Amino acid sequence: TVNGMIAAFVIIFVVFVIVYILLVYYLNESIVNPIIDLKKLLKELVNNNYNVVIPSTSKSYDMKVLLDAIRELVIALRFGNEIYSRGDPMKAKDIFTDALTLFTLNHNTKGIGACHNNLGAVEMTVKNYYQSEVHYKQSIQIGDALLNDYIDKSKKDAIIHPIDNTNQNMVYDKLYRTLSDRKGNLALLYLQSNRYSEAFNVLENLLLEDKKHFYIKGCVIKQGTLGHYYLRQKEFKQAWNMFDSIIKYVYKQEDDDAYNTGRDSNQSQLLWNYQEAEVAKQIALYNIALYKEQSNELVDKELEQSYLNALVTPSYMDISTVIKILTYLKKYYQSKQMHNYIKSIDQICSLYHYNIDNNIQTT
Repeated sequence: TVNGMIAAFVIIFVVFVIVYILLVYYLNESIVNPIIDLKKLLKELVNNNYNVVIPSTSKSYDMKVLLDAIRELVIALRFGNEIYSRGDPMKAKDIFTDALTLFTLNHNTKGIGACHNNLGAVEMTVKNYYQSEVHYKQSIQIGDALLNDYIDKSKKDAIIHPIDNTNQNMVYDKLYRTLSDRKGNLALLYLQSNRYSEAFNVLENLLLEDKKHFYIKGCVIKQGTLGHYYLRQKEFKQAWNMFDSIIKYVYKQEDDDAYNTGRDSNQSQLLWNYQEAEVAKQIALYNIALYKEQSNELVDKELEQSYLNALVTPSYMDISTVIKILTYLKKYYQSKQMHNYIKSIDQICSLYHYNIDNNIQTT
């Protein structure tokens, strides 16, 4: 009948409308809305906002795969951005722990070693010396294995075909310096935890090895750490001998061809580069200022100038050294109620994300 046909048509139309509404809803929920959210998320990442929360679930399998990939990207970005967690040990620990998991899943040995080294530094900052030692030793073990593997591979390759000595030296030097720095970090940990004998033995051996490998910055750091050891022991003469020989050594290098070329006179051995030289100079100048402060050798104004000299003389800077210098200067200006200078220090710290207030409270 006509009425029956009309009723059937109405029912079909209603069903069609319902299906259409459900389809639109599904498309919005599974495609359109996730794409809008993804666009917002990527915009935050472009603006260097790494605090974004990546959803762990999605109604679309393809979108879930994409979100998992972005989550790994964010972990990598956080790991590679030194500003993101600066001054916040707990945030840094979370970042390096996430990165360690990611690198482990991807069998990235270099990344695993770097994470353990960074976690060692974080644990040392919060005085968790046992865990710090565990991480540092793991990073050293990995660094040692990478260096030995490269040496073995180079020997085998040399038999098969000639090798460019320049490139070979550059790779070897990078692996050696990474390993040396990690061992130096372990020595610093021993020093911080009052294990002086162990620190002294590690540093003495490293200093000899760094000189043999022409690792100038490494020499400056290790010898400076030995000087800090003597300062802790109140052995000021020995500390001065260490710091004074460092600064003389650094300035002596400026007269050598290697300072500008990065190589020795026959162009065969990679020595160092200008940026490394300037960083070494800043560390050496800071050590001199620190010695003069702790030995009470200078009055306040002269000591301020000594720290300022360490801050502005080099063309390139070492971040950790800059933070130490700014920490001293802010404490000094606070003691003298020099508010304009304090404001200037705060502006610098805000600009470069240096958190020195915690250092001032705890030192």
